[in-house]
Amino acid sequence: RQQRMTPHDGDPVHGLGDFLSWLFGVIYLTCWSMVFYPQIYRNYTRKSVKGLSFDLVLYNVIGFACYSTFCISRWVTQERYGLVRSVTRHDIIFAVHALLCTSLVCLQIKCYDRGGQQISQVAYMTSGLIVAGVSF
Repeated sequence: RQQRMTPHDGDPVHGLGDFLSWLFGVIYLTCWSMVFYPQIYRNYTRKSVKGLSFDLVLYNVIGFACYSTFCISRWVTQERYGLVRSVTRHDIIFAVHALLCTSLVCLQIKCYDRGGQQISQVAYMTSGLIVAGVSF
């Protein structure tokens, strides 16, 4: 069984390098997580999603679903086999949080005034190809 090169997330932080890694992980998690809330709030207060790119939201849901799956499966693999950590809890929390926030925007698209906007056929086809490619 291979030894870990860095401490487990649950272990105390050892040394300046580990502390800085943890600190920057918290900072990145906080900053990147906050970018979702202005759009969610704006959609909520306006009860409208007019002007929002539905294609981008579709691509984001697919992307964050893939990223969440990768982070969780990589975490499980590295824990099970004692591999060097390449995915941290910060990565998993961000990926799942991003997927949830983007899914909430999808729900807002479904419920709020769209002003006749819809997802383009190109986005549907591209997304279908991406999902098919990832599935096989």
